[in-house]
Amino acid sequence: MDKLRKLESSVIERFNGYLEAAQHAFIKGEYEVSLEAAFFEIADARITDEDVVVAAYQDLNPIEYQRECSLNQMIARVHGTLSLPRRMWNSDCFRILDQLEENLRDGYWQNLEACFDYKNARIVELGYHVPYVNLDGGFTFVLYALDKSKCALLVGNVCD
Repeated sequence: MDKLRKLESSVIERFNGYLEAAQHAFIKGEYEVSLEAAFFEIADARITDEDVVVAAYQDLNPIEYQRECSLNQMIARVHGTLSLPRRMWNSDCFRILDQLEENLRDGYWQNLEACFDYKNARIVELGYHVPYVNLDGGFTFVLYALDKSKCALLVGNVCD
């Protein structure tokens, strides 16, 4: 795509490796969680949120809604997906699960921060079923650098 150029680097590879490994911890009963991210340099400021999703995924479901959100709203939504299922564990283990969950979430944000300044970005949340159908939560965010030079796509999908 002429409007966007996919970025690749060792920190992006490290983040994607982290996502590949961490997603298995967040299984939701019979549903699986997939975590993905893509980063782009913006060559044409006229890009749309749909352009970003299409650059990462050739096909996509229609975008049901697009809304700007705050950093705190994005973090809460991501943490909703990055949660360990308590019902599969003995309640005596909850303290350990809380610590493990906190460490996994911290790893997500630290790796993302190494790739993209998400704390100072314009954040757009896309519909529940973008790019895939979500069965139980999930998230899709497009983040734009304030200088409009880069963008990121963050996906957390829950499916069977």
